[in-house]
Amino acid sequence: MTQRRHGPDVAPNREPIERGLLRMGAVVALGPIMALLDTTIVSVGIDAIARDLNGAMTSMQWVASGYLLAISMTMPVSGWAVARFGAKTVWMASVALFAAGSALCGVAWSTGSLILFRLLQGLGGGMVQPVGQSILVRAAGPSRVGRVMGTLVLPITFAPALGPVLGGVILHGLGWRWMFLLNVPVGIATLALAARSLPGDRTDAPREPADHRNPLDVLGLALLAPGLGTLVYGLSAAGDSSGYGAVPTVWALAAATALLVGYGAHALHARATPLIDLRLFAHRGFCVATANSFLQGAALYSSMFLVPRYYQQVEGAGAIEAGLLVGAGAVRHPHRLRPALPHHDDPMTPSTTWRNTMNLRVTDAEPVRLLAVHAHPDDESSKGAATLARYAAEGVDVLVATCTGGEQGSVLNPRMDRPEVWKNLTQIRRAEMAAARQILGVDQRFLGFVDSGLLADGEPLPEGCFALQPVEDAARPLVALIRRFRPHVVITYDETGGYPHPDHIMTHRISVEAFDAAGDPGRYPGAGGTWQPLKLYYHRAFSRQWFQTLHDAMTAEGLDSHMGPILADWPDAASVPAPTTHVACAAYFDARDRALRAHATQVAPGEGFMAHPREIERRVWPTEDYHLARSLVETAIPENDLLAGIRTDHEKACRMGRPTR
Repeated sequence: MTQRRHGPDVAPNREPIERGLLRMGAVVALGPIMALLDTTIVSVGIDAIARDLNGAMTSMQWVASGYLLAISMTMPVSGWAVARFGAKTVWMASVALFAAGSALCGVAWSTGSLILFRLLQGLGGGMVQPVGQSILVRAAGPSRVGRVMGTLVLPITFAPALGPVLGGVILHGLGWRWMFLLNVPVGIATLALAARSLPGDRTDAPREPADHRNPLDVLGLALLAPGLGTLVYGLSAAGDSSGYGAVPTVWALAAATALLVGYGAHALHARATPLIDLRLFAHRGFCVATANSFLQGAALYSSMFLVPRYYQQVEGAGAIEAGLLVGAGAVRHPHRLRPALPHHDDPMTPSTTWRNTMNLRVTDAEPVRLLAVHAHPDDESSKGAATLARYAAEGVDVLVATCTGGEQGSVLNPRMDRPEVWKNLTQIRRAEMAAARQILGVDQRFLGFVDSGLLADGEPLPEGCFALQPVEDAARPLVALIRRFRPHVVITYDETGGYPHPDHIMTHRISVEAFDAAGDPGRYPGAGGTWQPLKLYYHRAFSRQWFQTLHDAMTAEGLDSHMGPILADWPDAASVPAPTTHVACAAYFDARDRALRAHATQVAPGEGFMAHPREIERRVWPTEDYHLARSLVETAIPENDLLAGIRTDHEKACRMGRPTR
């Protein structure tokens, strides 16, 4: 009997992979890595792009989906292009077209131009991967192709996940245009390496007669490309209008159905090879694999577009954090909403809880936290913004709670008074809020209520608005936020709201309610473990004294003062709380102004609050002022620090020696 022998002398002959082949594979991998990165890299920059180009979010989705649509339409043509022009020529032309499209995206001047240039990018990016794979298959041969592809597929696989992270870093440090412009030098380097590393196209190879070649399916391309594009437009219009019954939606979906049905009939009965051979779906394995790929792509790319917007607009995350949350799935800022002290859910009596709270002091190891409660987006930038920027720069955890989305607000900037802005005002104001939050260096949360609007006397408030909510119901999300964030200081408006807007007055009411209730275990059960803030302040921004002081300073220097008419019309109002605390923050007036300008729908540069000379303001009124309404710690009035009585002397010394932003 013959025994089977094992050993090196009978091992299968594995053809080695030369360094040149690996080098060529690495060059070919650069192309799809660039193209796949760009499918997701813009996801964290959509808000910034929309804000800079004044584009509606419904149009911004085409920045991402248009690119993917162009890729999907280009891929089926790659086989014909390689047979017609040669693999190396097509691949290098695709990379060059992608880089050119990237350069044009980086200098786009409008939403429409950016979408057009993204389509150009997609036309180049769509052929990079399939043509690159064909080059590797031919160079490696059947015996090595599996090992070569397995070695190079890992970085390509991770490219879509790395896109949001890289996009966040670029957006934070360089701006959204560099998400595209950085492709240009990488593309040029890739072309230079490809010219040396890729095998040339053979010009001496025998060509088949023209009637034996597979011609381009022109009719299929003419039916499929506009059919898919019209389908995407119709679905987008359905979400942006009154639904699927709207006339533009009906027409778009009807045209898409006709085109796609026409392509189906053409593909099933064509004698030549169609652009996409639908007869392959008769094979069960192919059908299942394609469906699985479709579902994976739908889950991946929809989440890459929607999830960053959620984190930036709802959770108040910055560009880098949103990218990490999307790309890595679980990375968060270490200080975000973290508990600082143990929950008081143990069986303690209310009196014990209150007594322990009264004796709290912040230690060196514990961060100080400050919560500012505002009614609408832009309030945080016009009232106490320099204070927030100062404390954030000093290492304090600062969180802004915005009660409403500003849905009933006006467009006060004439340059933004356009139909498309009014149509998408809610989304634009959320994007403006995200930009202002980032400028100030703070976190921000929406409480989810609907703006009540500033109505004429006698006009009823809209049903379901913030100002009509029962105080206990409206205060519950703020109580939950206080118990989760655990602020030591809360800032809000006084009883008048600062001015008689119903939402400002309601903000005062729920802030006082939440301050009193958050530390009481018997109130708001189910809203988290109790936490008692130590100090409650009211804003004293835009007081008559502030206007009068600036007016006098400007007129003394012979300057025109727009504050004279404001003072002349100043109402005879009831007495307001006197300032007790003056926070020096003149060094952060610039951050305040930039944050306010980020609310472009609400602020006209050079008008109103933006008109007075900042050097005069820094000289005559270098503080932002507050009234201390409640304090559970000992402090001396007047104060110059909202955290007086909370921070230890050692911590203050450390803070004073720390460089600020």
